[in-house]
Amino acid sequence: MNHQELVATIARRLPDHSKGDVAEVLEVMVDVCIEHLSHPGQVVQITDLGRLSIDVHRLQVAGAVRKTLIEYRGAGQPETLKRIVGRFRPAPRLRQAIESAIKEEVN
Repeated sequence: MNHQELVATIARRLPDHSKGDVAEVLEVMVDVCIEHLSHPGQVVQITDLGRLSIDVHRLQVAGAVRKTLIEYRGAGQPETLKRIVGRFRPAPRLRQAIESAIKEEVN
């Protein structure tokens, strides 16, 4: 489901609100989440959907990675690189819905 489909689906379920209203709320939600998750150790948890967190890992640059960096970028490369990892942990309700959908596919 893309952004437009999500807005249209929500607007159909909330007939008192226009697609523009729904899109604006989603835009504000995204801005708030970005602002919050851009700080280390922060988590966004949405009831019945799940928990999203962003971790930044520092990795030692050595071996083949260092050799490749030097080939493409030249000498003087950093000793460490940052890896940004997003983690999503589904809430129990979402997990149950996924398991039900998997069982239906099998049958």
